[in-house]
Amino acid sequence: IEIELRKLNANYKMVDQETMLDFTAAELSKGKAVGWFQGRMEFGPRALGNRSILASPTQMGILDAINHQVKFREHWRPFSPSILDTVAKEMLPDNFQDEFMCLSSPVSKKWQEKYPVIVYRDGTTRAQVVKKQTSPDFHRLLSAFYERTGHGLLINATLSRPGEALVCTPEDAVNMFFGTDLNYLIMDNVLVTKRAERDRW
Repeated sequence: IEIELRKLNANYKMVDQETMLDFTAAELSKGKAVGWFQGRMEFGPRALGNRSILASPTQMGILDAINHQVKFREHWRPFSPSILDTVAKEMLPDNFQDEFMCLSSPVSKKWQEKYPVIVYRDGTTRAQVVKKQTSPDFHRLLSAFYERTGHGLLINATLSRPGEALVCTPEDAVNMFFGTDLNYLIMDNVLVTKRAERDRW
């Protein structure tokens, strides 16, 4: 990753994992949209926490911001959430505890009102339930966000632009990052920014 970033003359900083998790959770809580590039790429139609665009489900205007400035799609389209398994037990019926974001699940009125940006017009959502055993790093990020905000879920969209495949390589990720309004790109333990930032650590 670092070799590729040097080739592309990108602004980046190496950060330890705990600091990166805390920083990412903090920026998400402020309404920032983050590109999340971790480990190996997923195989299949959904981003499951390795090649994702992440955002808070509670920030006003985040739906429009991602639809218009990042994904370039219709303003009314909701996003799918990734939910901590402990929180998903309260939100989703038992037979919809899906780890792969392939099932449309009914959502109770309580949760629809709390998180409208993740709910379709028919009152359903297509969620990923994140378990520590199968997605330890993504689970840690969701847990850090939960501890900071009290919300155990994040908007999770594919790290891709319209008409393009899911980001695969570091070069793909950086090119997408600079072609959208994403605020940060996190690549394993590397923070990529669009301009040099003051030293926070």
